[in-house]
Amino acid sequence: MIANVTDCYSFYVLWLFVGTGTASILKLVRFITIFGHAPFLNLLELDEMIDFTTDNLPTTSDERIKALASLARVERELGYLDERISEAELPEPNCPGERYEAEVPDTLELTENALYAINAYTRMVDPAMDYRFSGNANFVRTPAVLINGGGLECTAKQTESLMLMRVMTGSMYNASIDNKLMGSMLHLTAADGFFYSPYSKSAWMPDFIGGAPPGQDIVSMTRQPFTSIWEEERQIIALSMWYQQTGNPMWQELIEKKIKRLTELAVWKDDGCYFARRFYVLGDKGPVEGPRPSGQWALFDAMFGVHGMSLYHRLTGHEPALDLAGALVRRVLNDDQAFGEDGRWLTHHFHTNTGALIGMLDYAMTINDRELIAFVGNSYEFGKAIGEPLVGYYAEHTAGNASQHGYELDNEHTTCETCEVADMLVLGVKLTLAGAADYWEDVDRCVRNQFTENQLTRPGWSERFAADSEESPYRALHGPLQLWEHEEDAEERALGSWAGWAYANDAYPQSLMQCCAGNAGRSMYYVWDSIVTEDGDEVQVNLHLNRASKWLDVESHLPYEGKVVLKIKNAPQVKVRIPAWTDCDQVTCDVNGEAIDLDWVKNYIRVKGLSKGDRVTVTFPMREMTLFREIGARSYKLTIKGNTVINIDPPGTIYPLYQREFFRKDKAPLRKVTRFISSDTIKW
Repeated sequence: MIANVTDCYSFYVLWLFVGTGTASILKLVRFITIFGHAPFLNLLELDEMIDFTTDNLPTTSDERIKALASLARVERELGYLDERISEAELPEPNCPGERYEAEVPDTLELTENALYAINAYTRMVDPAMDYRFSGNANFVRTPAVLINGGGLECTAKQTESLMLMRVMTGSMYNASIDNKLMGSMLHLTAADGFFYSPYSKSAWMPDFIGGAPPGQDIVSMTRQPFTSIWEEERQIIALSMWYQQTGNPMWQELIEKKIKRLTELAVWKDDGCYFARRFYVLGDKGPVEGPRPSGQWALFDAMFGVHGMSLYHRLTGHEPALDLAGALVRRVLNDDQAFGEDGRWLTHHFHTNTGALIGMLDYAMTINDRELIAFVGNSYEFGKAIGEPLVGYYAEHTAGNASQHGYELDNEHTTCETCEVADMLVLGVKLTLAGAADYWEDVDRCVRNQFTENQLTRPGWSERFAADSEESPYRALHGPLQLWEHEEDAEERALGSWAGWAYANDAYPQSLMQCCAGNAGRSMYYVWDSIVTEDGDEVQVNLHLNRASKWLDVESHLPYEGKVVLKIKNAPQVKVRIPAWTDCDQVTCDVNGEAIDLDWVKNYIRVKGLSKGDRVTVTFPMREMTLFREIGARSYKLTIKGNTVINIDPPGTIYPLYQREFFRKDKAPLRKVTRFISSDTIKW
C-alpha cells in the first residue's frame, strides 16, 4: 500500500515519464488536481500554463490514478484552514429507535424514497475532490458523467437532508460517508467560521455555480480561498439539524461564529441589511460596502439564510440570529422589485421567490407575525395560480412574469425544476401548521405526483438520453472529460436524486441537479413528519400516507381504495382528515370492527376513548376522473384516482413518468416491512 502523499509522488513519477510533452503535463495536472498539493510546482502556476477547457484533458477512467486517489489521505493545495477540527473528532453516526416487523398496504411509503435519497447523497461525491458533491449530471453523454460543482451551497443542502433521511429511516447505509462529508466541510472552515473552497480554475466556474452579479468576480481577481454567502447561510440550517441529532456543542459554536461573521460583513441600512456580494474571500474586512442588490438578487439572502437563523433562535434563544433574520426580511419587504404589496411576484425565477418566502414564513412563525404570515399565504396562492397544483407541477421560470422582465421562455424554461415542487410542499405544510389555511390537499396532490415522480428510482434508462447523431441538438455536450467530471457508475450513483428539469410526463436531457436533491430531501421529511401530528391531547392524521409513529401507525390503502387503518399505541383521541374529493355523506368509521357515529370537526372526524391495541378503520368512496390540462406549455390527458395520477397521455419516452396502471385495481396488495420510529425529535 502507498503510505503517504510523498510515496504517491514517487510512484507517479514512474508513470509520468511514460508519456512526453503535453501528454505528460496533462497527466501531472490531473494528478495534482486529485492530490491537491505539489512540492515542486504550484497549482496556481499550472492554471496559467494549462487551459483547463482543452479537448486534450486526461480521462478519469485511468485505474492507476483512481487507485492513488483512494489510497492517499489528501490535503487540498492550501491545506487545512483550522487544524483544531478534524474528522476524528466527529462521533460515529447513530440513529437510535424502535424497529419492528409489520404487514402493510403496498402504497406510497416515503421512507422508501428516503432510502433512495441516501444512495444519491452518499454516492454522488468525489473522494478525489475532498468529498465534494457532484452538483450536476450529464446523461446525454455516453457514458453519462457526474459533474462537481453546481453551487457551493449544495454541500449544506445535502448534509442537512442526509441527516433527516437517516432519522426518517434509521438506515446506516454508507454511514461512513457522513463524517467524511462533515469533515470535508470542517477542515476547510477558517477561524472566522466560514467554509472556504481553495481557488483553482477547476473549482472556480462562476457561470456554472450560479453566477455572480456583474463586476463582482472577486474570486478571479484575488485568487484567494472563497465562499458563497448562500453556502454560509444554508449551512446554518444543516448545522442546526446536526446539532439537534448529535448534541455536539461544536456545531453550536460554529453556527454562532457564522452568524457573527455574517453580521460583520453585512451592510446595515434603513432598518435592514444586505450583502453587497455573493462571494467572499478569506480575509475580507466587514462590512463589505457595495450597491444594494434588488429584485431577484434581493431575494437570495432571505432564501438561504432566514430559515436557518430563525430555527437556531427557536432552538437556543440566540438573539443575534433573530436580529439578522429580521433585518434580511425587512430588506426584502422594502424592495419594490421583489414582491408586490399583494404578494405577487415581480421576478421570474420560481425557486428564488418560493425560497425567500420559506425564510420569511419561518421568521414570521418565530415571532408570531400574523400579518407577514398572511402575506406569505397570498404569495403562495400566486405561485399556485401560475403552476399546476392539481399535480404539483411548477415551472422553473414564470411565464406570466417573464415577458415584463425581458425574458423569452422556451421549453427548457417551462420544464419543472424539483426545487420549485419541494418549496411549494414546504410552504403548503408550514402555512397549514401556522393556521393560515388548510393546504393539506395541495400537499397530498404534490407529493403523490410530480414530487415522487421526479425522483429517479429506476435504473437502465440513461442510454435513451444518448444523442449520437450529428443532427442531435445536444451533440455539443459530448466531448472529453473535464477535470471536474467523473463517469464511474454515474447512473447507479444518481439513483435517488431528483430531476433538475422534467416534463409533466418525462425526464429531460441533462435532467439532474443536486441543488434539487438537497431541497427535496428536507421537503420530504417535513411532509413525512406532518402525516401525523400532536395537538394538545389529540393526535391528528393529516395525510393518508403510510407512517409509523409513537402515537399510532397509519396504513393507507389509497389510491386502490378509500380506506385508512390506524393502529393505536398512545392516542386516546384522534382526528382524521377526510379528502376534499370524496363524498362526505358516505364516510364510515369503525373501532375494532364496530361502527361508530361520526363526530365532524370541519373536514376531520374525531374518535375518542381509544386504547393501546385498538384498530380504527375509516372508509370513503374513491373518485376517478379524466381531465385535459396544459402543463409546461404542452397538452396532456390525465387519469386521476383520488389525488393520484394513474396515467398520463402522451406517455414519456426516456424516463416515462406515471407508470401506474396497477392502481386501477380496487384492493391494495400487502407486503412485509420493517418499521422504524426514531428516538430523535428534530425541529424544523
